[in-house]
Amino acid sequence: MPDGRPLLAGVSFHVGEGLTAGLVGPDGAGKTTLLRLIAGDLRPASGRIGVHGGIGFMRRSTGAAGGHRTVRDMLFSIAPPKVRATAATLAAAEASLVTRDDERTRTRHARALTDHYDSGGYELEAIWDVCARNVLGLPFEQVADHALTTLSCGDRKRLALETLLHGTEQLLLLDEPDDGFDVRGKELLEDQLRVSPKTILLVSRDRQLLANAANRIISVENGGVRVHVGGYATFAGSRGVTRRHGLPGTRPSSPARHGERTLACRRLALTGLTEPFELVAHPGERIAVVGPNDTAKSLFLRLITESAGPREPTIPFTGVVDLSPGVWPGHFTPGGVRPDLDGRSVGDIVAGDYRLGRDEAMAALDRYAMANAWRQTFDTLTVGQRTRLQILLLELAHADLLLLDEPTRDLDTVSADALQRALRDFPGPIVAITSDRWFTADFTRYLHFAADGRVREVGAPVWEPVGDGGRARGQDADC
Repeated sequence: MPDGRPLLAGVSFHVGEGLTAGLVGPDGAGKTTLLRLIAGDLRPASGRIGVHGGIGFMRRSTGAAGGHRTVRDMLFSIAPPKVRATAATLAAAEASLVTRDDERTRTRHARALTDHYDSGGYELEAIWDVCARNVLGLPFEQVADHALTTLSCGDRKRLALETLLHGTEQLLLLDEPDDGFDVRGKELLEDQLRVSPKTILLVSRDRQLLANAANRIISVENGGVRVHVGGYATFAGSRGVTRRHGLPGTRPSSPARHGERTLACRRLALTGLTEPFELVAHPGERIAVVGPNDTAKSLFLRLITESAGPREPTIPFTGVVDLSPGVWPGHFTPGGVRPDLDGRSVGDIVAGDYRLGRDEAMAALDRYAMANAWRQTFDTLTVGQRTRLQILLLELAHADLLLLDEPTRDLDTVSADALQRALRDFPGPIVAITSDRWFTADFTRYLHFAADGRVREVGAPVWEPVGDGGRARGQDADC
């Protein structure tokens, strides 16, 4: 680490044959480094790593168009080293035949063919053919030289995963393989991992995927590891984090604190984007806003926020957005720039701006698992820490209603768990856009925005556009 301390020290664990172990921990804790050590990319300063069988490594960058020109290039990048070496030799020998067709060159080419066969290269290409047909519906020879950019990020990653799961390597190292997948793609991956006979080490930010697919959890924190025998659900329950009820300085006088409705939307329609719909929210209610991208979900939260201001909302709409008198909505959007906080310590922001004593400020931060960041400046915080702090600041500013736009997006599992626990104590209603299945389990109402403009309350989360049977539009982001 920059201060000279080892990133990982005294790490010891064993993963049995055929088990799937999920690696979790805060960003920067060493999860990817641990995978690279096992793969042999890095050498440990001390200790040893024992692996039985070959290793297949799907790096986080696998599928990125910048790293590979063609589909063939991508698949060779995750092939066994011996196959990569013989394939390179064979390609060079074939190129030589074009310019010099003599006996020596033909002999070198014949030897390269034999070596590639002996390395398992042709057997692997047969596997690639099966996988290409499964994922893309085409034989490998038809897609091998296609530019990687002709495939979606999800299809690239699915093809890479298929080849590893069907390959000969007994140990698979998967670093965020579900990144860019829609929910249906994640569910398919869960099914594949559950039935795979291989030993798998998996890094993922998706807690539901870890709960559904992993039977061991390896927590990487503070330079060490802790192995939990069981899946993510029992791991999360075993952490035993004490919850604190109530925040210092919260306002008791708002009508939202006394059981009256906080928000009412009557015949509301976002002009040109949605059909009219209704929504009423009361204190303590948890309403998840779900549906495909580009369906005005974020604009809906912005409209509610702007309706609390002194000016007319900038978003065209018809109908009524009615906030009870005295109600102030706190609106969080991911990736928001806060130059006003850069360079300031967390302790100064919370205690100074909100006039809290040190003990009160520490109690508020502790509720969001942020007390240990007291001296850190805002610009040095991780994404998860910034998210938690900004939502805490909304509470300290006396928000009666929280409007959260994908609050767990890009959060590591530790940050997401800490945020989810903290939000359980918020007394007002929470309306949150989310595609996080684990987070959604804390919600009791679900408002679905469909691709055709219909908005209606549904009895359970809907992750796909109703009736289309396919992947959610806009969910297959680029790698």
